Amino acid sequence: MARRPEQWARWVERENNFWRDRGWISPATAEKMKRWETGAALKLFAAGTAIIGAVGLALTLAVLLQAASIEHQKIRMPYNPALQPKKVRH
Repeated sequence: MARRPEQWARWVERENNFWRDRGWISPATAEKMKRWETGAALKLFAAGTAIIGAVGLALTLAVLLQAASIEHQKIRMPYNPALQPKKVRH
């Protein structure tokens, strides 16, 4: 979409022609959709979605790594004499 705007415009044109030719949308609606799909608003929307997705993935990985590090930590138990190792007499 961003790297090949001419090819993207051709795909959008073909898609809108497909729906218009079958009578599912009017020619005016097809033209509005074409302007929306080839305009800057959709590119900003796609970029925002990609950024939000990347941030979400990073947050998920951070939570998983934190959970894994907590799971493998040595837990200090409160002092209980019954659980202490017995002294061996020689």
